[in-house]
Amino acid sequence: MNRIEFTRVLTRSVTTLFIGAVLASCGGGADVAQTSAPNTLSGVAAVGYPIVGGTVSVVCAAGVVPTINNTSATGAWQVSAVGLTLPCAVRVSGGTINGVTSTAMYHSLANSIGTVNITPLTDLIVANFAQRSDLDVWFAGLNPAVVVQAQITPASVDAALANLRTALTELTPLGTINPITTAFTPTAGNTTDDMLVALKVAMTTTGVTHAALLSNASLPIFTPPTGFGQALTTAFAGTVSGGVKPPVTGLIATAGDGQVTISWNPVAGATSYKLYMNTLPGISLTDPANMHHPSVTSPFHHPDLTNGTTYYFVVTAVNKNGESIESNEVSTTPQAPFSSIADGANPNDCVLNNVTGLMWEVKTTDPVAGGLRDWNKIYTNYDSTLSAQKFDGVSSVAPTQAEIDAPTNSVGFKNSVNAQGLCGFNDWRLPTIGELQSIVKPGVAFPGPTIDTTWFPNTKNQGFWSASPNVGYTLGAWGVNFNDGNVNLYLRYGSRYVRLVRAGQ
Repeated sequence: MNRIEFTRVLTRSVTTLFIGAVLASCGGGADVAQTSAPNTLSGVAAVGYPIVGGTVSVVCAAGVVPTINNTSATGAWQVSAVGLTLPCAVRVSGGTINGVTSTAMYHSLANSIGTVNITPLTDLIVANFAQRSDLDVWFAGLNPAVVVQAQITPASVDAALANLRTALTELTPLGTINPITTAFTPTAGNTTDDMLVALKVAMTTTGVTHAALLSNASLPIFTPPTGFGQALTTAFAGTVSGGVKPPVTGLIATAGDGQVTISWNPVAGATSYKLYMNTLPGISLTDPANMHHPSVTSPFHHPDLTNGTTYYFVVTAVNKNGESIESNEVSTTPQAPFSSIADGANPNDCVLNNVTGLMWEVKTTDPVAGGLRDWNKIYTNYDSTLSAQKFDGVSSVAPTQAEIDAPTNSVGFKNSVNAQGLCGFNDWRLPTIGELQSIVKPGVAFPGPTIDTTWFPNTKNQGFWSASPNVGYTLGAWGVNFNDGNVNLYLRYGSRYVRLVRAGQ
């Protein structure tokens, strides 16, 4: 018994069962829970290629020796567990790997009926569990004359699995896949098989043998040889499952009032996205100063930010293989939507839109300076002597220049404001329909006015002219009705309200 070095002993005999596998049907594709036949032990023996024609041996706490068979062309094996008393130790020996005779033996453990795979990964789990690297000798000593199974408990096997995950952290799917109990098929693109391929490639690249890994795994703390982790990272990245995870592209950040909206292009295969934010440029994903949102969707609205502070953002994509590298970095500065621009003694004659950069006229109820910008005044909207914009009662005719320059027409009003030099500027104009829509405040119930009256007081809930013509209908021009915020087509010879704008730069 000293060859086995178990710390606890059960007083029950063990029957050694030498089993080859009955061919088992295995589904392809992703690692999913396998539905084993009732009362069977079954799985796959593979090393990145299936082990074909290998002999599977099972040692359980008690039971009857079943018929011996060989692993299938896909490495599958199965044996009836009727009459067996678990736990069990399992070994595959002999057979061929990619047409070459296999001289190695691999081991696994079973605490319950169902899937029991046998691979180099399960071999490392057994080495860490048994705290020894000579597993062939260890398994050979498991006979009813001298051995009883005592340590093969779920807790002890889980502890060995946790040590394997820590040692081979570069195999990111290993964090959720149990190499022993997760059903798989030994084909490229299957996650477990790709991990086995990566392990084999890393061993070849570094010259580390499986025996050397077993020696390291047999220690209480499993530490792979120097440089093996990097080789494993590179090797897994070369598989289908571990292929480079595409980064997020097209990241855009748009500032608002105390908030930022971040949007990006979707990434094929991504199951979620992570957002990283900082007030300093050059974001690193490992920087603890990052403000991190672990699961976001595009567009993502980030509230509760400080106006005037510049924020930097990157986004990563996440799929079954892990997290991508960071996207392009973007930055923006949230700010109040408007700020007042003074005109002499009046501090609120103009308003600057801090998002669009446009400066707007503010209407007044004070008849100072002849009440030029009084909120009650309405205007026609003629702007060309070459276009039939006026209806004379009989037909459509072009307005005269005098009618265009009249103080009761939009152009005449604009000219008067520019002559006055409102807020120190003389380049005021009628807004385009898009510009006029930009100051509509969403969510304001009918009858409005649908505008932020904090910044735009003295606003009628009526139609306002834009400079945008209706193409093909010279009598009409577009405007916005501020009782509901909708765009409307108005007749130019009708009278509407006007709010002037200029580029604020």
